[in-house]
Amino acid sequence: MVIATNVVVTPLVLNNVGKELYGVWFLIFNILAYFYLADFGITSAITRLYAKYKIDQTSDVQKLVSTSYLVVMLVNTISLIGLLSFKTEIYTYLEIEAAFYDIFTILFYVGLIELTSQFILRVNIGILKGQHKYDIAYRFEGLAAALRLISVLLLVLLDKFSIVSFAIVYSLCKIFSDSLSFFFIRDDLKGFKFALDKSVFRDLLDVGSSSLATTWANALLNTLPLMLFGKVFGVDKVFLYAIPFAILIVLSRLINAIYHGVTPKSAELKALNNEFDLASISSFGVKFAALFSVILISFFIVFGEGTLRLWLGTTVISGHDFDLMSNILLGLLVYMFFESLQKVNNFIYKATGLHWLVTCEAIVSGLLLYAFIFILLDYANELTFAVAMALVGVFKYGFYKVVGRNNIRTYSLPIYSAALFGMVLIGIYIGNVNYADTLLIKVFIYIFTMLLTSIFGYFCLFTTLERTKVNYHLSKMKAKFDSL
Repeated sequence: MVIATNVVVTPLVLNNVGKELYGVWFLIFNILAYFYLADFGITSAITRLYAKYKIDQTSDVQKLVSTSYLVVMLVNTISLIGLLSFKTEIYTYLEIEAAFYDIFTILFYVGLIELTSQFILRVNIGILKGQHKYDIAYRFEGLAAALRLISVLLLVLLDKFSIVSFAIVYSLCKIFSDSLSFFFIRDDLKGFKFALDKSVFRDLLDVGSSSLATTWANALLNTLPLMLFGKVFGVDKVFLYAIPFAILIVLSRLINAIYHGVTPKSAELKALNNEFDLASISSFGVKFAALFSVILISFFIVFGEGTLRLWLGTTVISGHDFDLMSNILLGLLVYMFFESLQKVNNFIYKATGLHWLVTCEAIVSGLLLYAFIFILLDYANELTFAVAMALVGVFKYGFYKVVGRNNIRTYSLPIYSAALFGMVLIGIYIGNVNYADTLLIKVFIYIFTMLLTSIFGYFCLFTTLERTKVNYHLSKMKAKFDSL
C-alpha cells in the first residue's frame, strides 16, 4: 500500500501543483522530520524496554509507560516552541520565493501538527511492538497509505486539489490511523500517572543512545542531502533528486524484507557460540542481495528513463530533466548495490553486541558524503549527490570487508565478483545507449542479463548446501502455484 500510494501520488502532485510548490512541500516536511530525532531515541528504546520490563518481575511496566509519555511530552513542547521561534529563519534559509510565503506558512503549521501528534503516537507504536504486535503496527501504516491514496484521488475528482489541501489530508490520514493505537494499548494506559521515574529515565537514555547516534548518522546520509540539493540548485529542482531517492528507498525496503528474521536468530546463535550458522546466514544474505540488486539495476539501466516518463508524464517535466533523473537514479542504485551487500551483516552485528561498530560506520559514511559533495560540486553539478552516494557505497563495502570481518565471522562478496558485476552493468549501459533502438531489443538485453546473472549466482556463487536450500524453496513455491 505504501509503494502503491507513492507511485500514484507523486505524479499527481507534480502535475497538479508544479515543480516549485512540490519542492516547497517536500522541503518543509523533510526539515520537520529531523525533529523526530529530538526524542533522543526514546521511542525506539520503548520497544526493547517494554518487552524486558514485562518479563522482569523487579521492573514496573506502568512506570515505563508513564515516564515515556512525560519525557516525550516535554521534548514535544520544547521542539514546538523552538520551531515556531525559527519559522522565519527556516523560510529565509530555503530561499523560497516571496509569492509562496503564505503557502509556506500554512504548510509549516500543518507539518507542526503532524510532528507534535506523532511524538505521542510513536510511543503507542513502540508499546505495541514491545508486545510483539508488529502486525497491528504495520496495519496502521497500510491504513494511512490507503486513506492517503483515496483522499488524494477524491481531491482530484472533485477538482479541489491544491498543495494546501493535499498537505492537510496527507497529514490527517497519518494522524487518524496511528491514533487507533490508543484502543489497542488501553490497558497499559489505565495505570498512567504524571510521575517520572529516574531509573526508567536512565534506561530510556541508555538504550536509546546508540539508536540516536545511528539515526543522526543516517539522517546525514539520507535526509539532509535532499534539503541541501534544494538549497544548492533551487526549490524547483528538488524533484530531480527526491524522486530517484524515493525509488531507492522503496527498492532498498524490498531487498531488506528478507532480513526480518535475522536479528532474533543471530542473537540466539551468538548465545550458543554458533558462528558457523551465523556465517551461513551472512553468506546467503550477501549473495542473494548481490544478485537481486544487479537484476534491479539492470532493469533501470534499460527501462529507467522510459518508466519515469510513463509514470510522471511529460506535462511539467522536460526531456533534459528526465535524463538527469535517470542518471541520478543510476548513481543511487550503485550505492544501493554496495549498501545491500552489507545489510545482512549489519543486522548480525547489531544482534551480537557490535551495534557501535555499525554506528561508527554510519557516522564516517555521513561525513565522507559531504566531503565528496564538496569535492565534486564544481564538476558534476546536479549529479554530485548521486555520485557522492555511490562513492560512499564503495566505502561501506571496503569498511566491512576489512573491519567487520575481524570482529565476527561473516561473509563478504569477493572483490573479483563485485568487479565482474560492475563490468556486466557497464556493458548493459553501453549496449542500451548504443544499440537498444527498439523495445524488443531492450527486452532481450534485460532477459539475457537476468538469465546470465542467475546462472552465475547459482553455479558460481552459491555453495552446494545453498543450492540445495534454493531448490527446496523453489519446489515449495512451485507446489503452491500448482495448488492454485
